[in-house]
Amino acid sequence: MLNAEKYNLYDYSKDVNFIIQFADYLSIDKSPTTVKTYKNNIIYFFKFIIKKDNNYSIFSEKDYPYICDTEVLYKKINKELLEKYISYQKELQLSSDIINCRINVLKSYLKFLHKKKIIEAKILIETFDDIKRPKPIIKEQLVIKANQTLDIIKKIEKTSKDSFINQRNILMMLLMSNTGIRRKETAGIDIRNINLENKTITIYKTKGSKPRIVVFSDMIKDILINYIKERDEILRKNKIKEQNNLFIKNNGKDLAIETITMIM
Repeated sequence: MLNAEKYNLYDYSKDVNFIIQFADYLSIDKSPTTVKTYKNNIIYFFKFIIKKDNNYSIFSEKDYPYICDTEVLYKKINKELLEKYISYQKELQLSSDIINCRINVLKSYLKFLHKKKIIEAKILIETFDDIKRPKPIIKEQLVIKANQTLDIIKKIEKTSKDSFINQRNILMMLLMSNTGIRRKETAGIDIRNINLENKTITIYKTKGSKPRIVVFSDMIKDILINYIKERDEILRKNKIKEQNNLFIKNNGKDLAIETITMIM
């Protein structure tokens, strides 16, 4: 594979570098994580274009000295290349979610180029018109109904002899079902952002990095107060003076998103 850095795919010194301009454009209303993901996906696509050792190469040996920036590369984007790109990723056995995400990012990139009047609308339309995408996988959602709450609590209490773990898992499950917060948001709850008096939590680690406030019930408040007492005792036993994450493990360390998924 050619070295993408060598060919200035993201060289800040080049005014014609559209990847950098695209990233700057996205940063106006998207989180740094999202911008990084978009940028990396575009770079991945360009690496695919200049990759020598696959069956989809669109450059001959004589072309390589001229592949110096994204201005050369974007002119090669068309429907045929996009179909080859999809086929290439299928051969790597990537999930349909990843492939569709990368196609959507590429479409956003071309829309950006069209907005800057670098490409015509005709190119954008013809590239993505009737393109055959992998079928998305419909994931099952975890939905907890009100009448299931007591049954869930009883089942959780049977899973572990550790009262702290049970109390934590019950609070976590009820909080997610009561407020609708995501796993990532649950893992990132900062205890300093909890207002027991108003029964609210300010969530900062949300999609788009925009803070929002969620309200929890009186029942959650009672369980939360008891959990915080147990949590403080865990931190004291482990001699941890500073820990802001609400949900922690028995050793006082952060509870990872993967662990929350397993518990769910």
